[in-house]
Amino acid sequence: MSAAPRLRLIPFVVSTALVLTGALAGCSGDDKDKADGKKSPSAAPTVVDGFTVPGLDLAFGEKATFKWQQGPVLAKKFAEVEATVEEVRKAQVKEFAGYQLTEAMMASTPYFVTVDVKNVGESDLRGKTLPIYLDNDGSTLYPAVEIPHFKKCAPSALPQKFGPGATAKLCLVFLAPEGTTLRSIALLHNDKEQIDWTGKVVDPVAEKKKRAAEKKAEKKAKKEQQKKDKKASGSPSPSASKTD
Repeated sequence: MSAAPRLRLIPFVVSTALVLTGALAGCSGDDKDKADGKKSPSAAPTVVDGFTVPGLDLAFGEKATFKWQQGPVLAKKFAEVEATVEEVRKAQVKEFAGYQLTEAMMASTPYFVTVDVKNVGESDLRGKTLPIYLDNDGSTLYPAVEIPHFKKCAPSALPQKFGPGATAKLCLVFLAPEGTTLRSIALLHNDKEQIDWTGKVVDPVAEKKKRAAEKKAEKKAKKEQQKKDKKASGSPSPSASKTD
């Protein structure tokens, strides 16, 4: 399966640069063989010869070890990598202020995905981009977006020095198209089945609203309790009329 072009958000100050074509494009159609109904049963082995079984469902925080084709197929050169999706955070489009956005990007839902990576093979993976995608349960897998100088979520590629034993923490930006949401973070390192990570998505906006609602409810309950306490003690209500 060939990877689709990555989107690239361009700062407005760079007037000569172009946004890559294929906005919110991904691996689609016959190129993506989703593993619906074909996930490895719980009784089946999850690791074979030291590598995670394709088609497996993992939780955020669980490690996948995989072989990754490097160079021409005939060269049979494989990298060996450990990857762990540690956290997925729902973001807001306004966080990309200062970058050129298409209408499709403006209507999308961004996600920041933190991934821990270790080179457990012998290949040098300097500057490589991992084959990790956003799966919105449709017919398309969406690659991470390339955003130069975006400090809120970086780096998206492996360091320029990433030999055997090297480790790195990446932050990938994904855009779920309008009307869709994230089902999983998918690793598609071969032409077979993907490995999926799922779990609780951190949503700062929703959590803020929840805390505000809880605080409001707590304040209301406190007032109600104060009224009950006053009534039980026989204390006059502050609104009661004064006697002559």
